[in-house]
Amino acid sequence: LFFHCPERHRSRVGFDLQEEDGTLLVTAVQPGSRAEVAGLKAGDRILKAGEVEVRTMFDLHRGGVAAGKAGIPLVLEVLRDGERLLLEVGGREEE
Repeated sequence: LFFHCPERHRSRVGFDLQEEDGTLLVTAVQPGSRAEVAGLKAGDRILKAGEVEVRTMFDLHRGGVAAGKAGIPLVLEVLRDGERLLLEVGGREEE
């Protein structure tokens, strides 16, 4: 089997990502999305997803899965304008 992770990705919580220089760069945030409600902005660099240090999209996925299994919101540590911020992304929207 061959698995491929693209360099760009649109998440289910409403933001677009690009792998760049060993980090994940938020390139866009969709209006009204859970990402926007959490406070993510284009230009943020995702450093951690829960307890997982993030360098690739798979790292972000692992952090999201761990939060989901624990039944807790995903907390992202992001770097914005030289400042580290913690942003809580809520769980799945009600169906």
